[in-house]
Amino acid sequence: MTAEKPDDRWFPEHAKTQIGPIDQAPSLELELPDDLLPPASRARYEQQGHLGAGGMGEVALCLDHAIGRQVAMKVAHEDLHERGDIRARFLLEARVQAQLEHPSIVPVYDLGRAEAGAPFFTMRRVKGRTLEQVLEARREGETEVLERFGERRLLSAFAQLCLALDFVHERGVVHRDLKPANIMFGEYGEVYLLDWGLAKVLGRDDPEAAETEVIDPQGTLKDSSPQTQFGTIMGTPGYVAPELVGKKPVLTTKADVYGLGALLFELLAGEPLHRGESIVSLIRSTEAPVDDRVRNMETPLPPELESLVLWATELDPGQRCPSARTLHDGIERYLDGHRDSERRKQQADALVAEVDAHDEAESLDPEAVRRQSLAKLGRALALDPTHRGALEGLVGLLTDPPPLLPEEVRAELQEQEAKQTRQAGRIGAAVFLGLNLFIPLVLLTGMRTWLPVILFSTFTTLTGIASWLVSRLERPTTRSATVVFGLALATAASTSALIGPFLISPLIIVVVTLLFTLNHPPQYRIPFVIAGLLAAILPISLEWSGVVPASMVFDADGLHVLPRSSDLARIPTLALLTIVSLAVIAIAGGAIGPIRKELDKVQARLRMQAWQLKQMVPASTDEVKAQEDPPKEEETP
Repeated sequence: MTAEKPDDRWFPEHAKTQIGPIDQAPSLELELPDDLLPPASRARYEQQGHLGAGGMGEVALCLDHAIGRQVAMKVAHEDLHERGDIRARFLLEARVQAQLEHPSIVPVYDLGRAEAGAPFFTMRRVKGRTLEQVLEARREGETEVLERFGERRLLSAFAQLCLALDFVHERGVVHRDLKPANIMFGEYGEVYLLDWGLAKVLGRDDPEAAETEVIDPQGTLKDSSPQTQFGTIMGTPGYVAPELVGKKPVLTTKADVYGLGALLFELLAGEPLHRGESIVSLIRSTEAPVDDRVRNMETPLPPELESLVLWATELDPGQRCPSARTLHDGIERYLDGHRDSERRKQQADALVAEVDAHDEAESLDPEAVRRQSLAKLGRALALDPTHRGALEGLVGLLTDPPPLLPEEVRAELQEQEAKQTRQAGRIGAAVFLGLNLFIPLVLLTGMRTWLPVILFSTFTTLTGIASWLVSRLERPTTRSATVVFGLALATAASTSALIGPFLISPLIIVVVTLLFTLNHPPQYRIPFVIAGLLAAILPISLEWSGVVPASMVFDADGLHVLPRSSDLARIPTLALLTIVSLAVIAIAGGAIGPIRKELDKVQARLRMQAWQLKQMVPASTDEVKAQEDPPKEEETP
């Protein structure tokens, strides 16, 4: 064989790439004569260490003296390289990896044969952590790994991996051995897809097909550690696609998509999608739907990512996610939304921090600060509706009233006060004018003088007219109602001229004082009570001081009411006292009823608002758990 002929065979069509689209059959030469593999030179490669071992060969760290750099040299196992199928697959791995020029695929530098005749190839020496190592460190809670390899970093790396596989699939190659141990993260953001020993070039038969039997997992497959199985199942149990574990495996690029789905689940959940103590149990798990396992996680996956996992791990390849690029696009859409959510959360954090700073600082205008705080917390919730700090701050402001009411609130309260005063004026006009209906009954008691009747009628009429005028005012105030209050107390005090200051007068004073106290702001309560006390004390003082005749006398027979301005005829007097007592009760109940109704409405509204505000703040974990798992009743013996 001349030197020119091997060169023609070794570099066909001027080093044209041999791996092409799926619809073009790649023209790879799988069986190369030994004379086409140049022997390794001791002067060039100096072994410096051991990097690892695989199913077909060992990887050593070597110094390439010709270039002056360290490389990784993979050499076929000495006890296997004599087998034609192993040798062909080893050479296929080298050539496939060499021709797939992509940043996530380790480049191949050299191909040759060692002194013992075993083929070898050299490639870039990559440094970093495998995904397997990262996931294990995350499970153990290593702080450095948790900080460096957060969910976003892992998902970004996974998206890079998807694009690398899409590149591979477009060139008609299926990796067939996706698993965490075959994915490496470099120190500077690189993502590498390693170990192409089981790669399949679509359109060509596997080199080992004549000598390898795919064993039915229900048959004679023996348990072993769940590693890559060379000569049995093409792939790693737990990550291999379900269509590749049967008696008649059908290989397409969808097999790698399934592996990506299993990787995505493990990356998110921190545990493998398929778990088992034996290969048989792993394969049986692979052949079963994964919907329940994915959906019933203790910590649920984000809905978008859960859908991607389920789509990528469909048992039927026809229903599976169509390509690695489609999976990449789904991850990127999620990351774009996640990045936007992160930006929104950061902006919400900044707004809440500003509110906290305002709360700690002293301000000459608390109302303006409160207004600004409410506006900022509202914007924070618009950016991040679940922001706990914003929710708690907003609920705190809404449920903790300020020491000074804002101007708008004061105006609203004044309007409510005016409304109540007008309503009380209408009721007062009807009540006090209606008291004149008692005058005929008073006359029947045997009045000796008309002065008490005239005083009573005058005060009731003036009080009724004043109440009506107040009810007609556009903005009546408590001050205007004070005039009515004074006339009402005078009316009550005037009744003492009939039977004395201890029977009818105190009843009317109590009702008048109670109604005015309930209908007006708190600052008027003490003055109203004091005025009521004075109205009751004045007639008593006049009687005790002798200015007016005594209305009662104590003797051996007991207490006697003395007729002062009336003969106190028995039946009319009893009727008058009875009707007045009942009227006082009816008036008090009828007037207080609407007030109580308004108070109930206000209280219900406030409680409803407080309940709704509490719903804005997510319940604590303990509260949620208590709701989901109510305490069990203890059984009594």
